[in-house]
This record gives sequence, structure tokens and C-alpha cells, in this order.
Amino acid sequence: MNYDKILTNIFFNDDWHLNQSYLNKYKRHYKKQTKYKNIIHYIENRYNDSLSFKETIYRMRHNCEIRPICKTCGNKVEFIGKGNKLFRDFCSNKCSGINKDTIIKKQNIDRKKHNGKLGWNINTPEKIQARKDSLIKKYGTWENACKEIEILHKNGVKNKYGVDSVMDIDEFKIKRNNTLKQKLIYNHSNTEDEAYNILKQKFNNVIRQYASNKYPWACDFYIIDLDLYIECHFSHFHHFRKYVGDNNDLNEIKTLENKSKQIKQKTNKTKTQYDVIIYTWSDLDVRKRNKAKENKLNFLEFYNLDELKKWINKKE
Repeated sequence: MNYDKILTNIFFNDDWHLNQSYLNKYKRHYKKQTKYKNIIHYIENRYNDSLSFKETIYRMRHNCEIRPICKTCGNKVEFIGKGNKLFRDFCSNKCSGINKDTIIKKQNIDRKKHNGKLGWNINTPEKIQARKDSLIKKYGTWENACKEIEILHKNGVKNKYGVDSVMDIDEFKIKRNNTLKQKLIYNHSNTEDEAYNILKQKFNNVIRQYASNKYPWACDFYIIDLDLYIECHFSHFHHFRKYVGDNNDLNEIKTLENKSKQIKQKTNKTKTQYDVIIYTWSDLDVRKRNKAKENKLNFLEFYNLDELKKWINKKE
């Protein structure tokens, strides 16, 4: 029996128009699992890659067994379900813009408008300067234009995601860390390389720059067999000791802030290495530690190579 055909005859008035009332009816019972149990179970398990009830219905109607992917990067694309168009061709405007077929299509359209010649190129020096002149005319100076664009960008992120920066979102942190890892952009100190070699001699599965949903930052090392996250705070930015927030730590913060202030007054810098130390030592490291504790992770921190060696010796 062709269940796909039977169900699509129920949900579609004709070849293209979805019967929204029937869809809503089944979706309500889909959540309760009290009625139409067999039908709902079939729809729910029809595709293992479907992202919604509605998507499954449309895919059954159009015999779409394999969910399309982005033509540029291979990521998932959005389901739209409009007429015969089930999915977008690209996962983002960026992928659409850099796709060769899209570029050729735009160029062909442009040539028709300009008697066979290509009339557009957004990155010619003339057009770059023209865009810059337009911004200067609008905002008064180039500096004002840059500041205004930055404000607009921040407001857009705030309105869309509810945070000041997308890097405050775990999903984007993990994506960024994976990209850096794939492109080998991470720089490792000689001490970290030595630590890595020591760990490899003791353990079979050691991963560098590992991030997960439970720990969105890329930790220095992750040992699969122990399910263990390791952070090696070997640089001076971690202040070579754990921040606990006592009076000694607070006094140390004040000292670092005064040093930073003095340098800024002399050099007109907006940020110094002391600002980085304060942020890394008293903020970032603390958040990482708390996240590991919150998610009950096996988590260790080392502030020098000897500490790491002592820990390995205890494991023997």
C-alpha cells in the first residue's frame, strides 16, 4: 500500500496547495500522541533527516527521498515549501554570492543589459571609492561612518540574537573553533607542543583544540579515553595562578589596571597586555571553570609543565 500517496491526498487539495486545516489538526495530535497514532508514527519516521512535520508532508508529495544540501558548502538548507520549490539552493547569502553558477547567471543578465559587456564589478577601485564617498557624504567623515556602521551591526546582532556579540553564543563559538582547527590557524607555544608530546606518550587518543556543546571553548587538550578536558595556562596572560577572587586577587587586579592606565596615558593606546591579563585571568578562565563545573565535566587546569608531569606520574 502506498501510504505516501494516501497521506498526500489527505493533506493536499490539489497538486500544489496544502490543506492547512488538516495539517494543523494532525500537528495538534502529533504533540499529544493520542489520536492518529499510526499515521503520526509513520510521518515521524518517514525520513531520518526531516526537520519538521510540514517538511515531511511536502517531501512525500514530491518524492524527495534525499534532503538537498547547500550547493556551495554542503551545509543544511532551509525548507520553504513554496509551490514546486521545497528547499533553498544555498544555506546563506554568502554561499549564494560566491557560487560560480550564481555569478555566471548574474553576469549573463548584466551582459544583456549592457550590449554584451559586463557592466558590474563591485570591487573596482572606482566603485570602492564611490561607496566610501557616499558614506562620507552621509555621515560627515569616514571615522563617523565606521562608528555608525559598527553601531548598526551591534544593534542588528542584539535584535536578532539578544546578545552584544555572536561570539557570546555557544553555537558560534564551536563553529569558529572548528573552522580555526580545520584551517590550522591556531598557534601553539613550544611548551604546549611539549605537553602534547608528553600526553601522547601516555594516552592513545589526545585531541588538540577540542570543543563541545558542554564546553564551547576550544580546550588545549581532550583525552577521549578519560573524557577529560585539559587547559594549560602556560602564558603570562593567565597570570600563572588560579583566580579565586580573594583580597589578594582583587589587589592584583587594581595593580594591573594602574599599569594599564599609565601605558594608555603615555601611548594613547586603547588596550594593553594588562587588559588582556585581567580579562583572561579573572573573567574568561573563571567562566570556563564554572561551565565545566556546571556540566560536571572531568576538567583539569595546569599553570606550568611540571604540574602536568606530576599529574601524569600519578596516573602511572
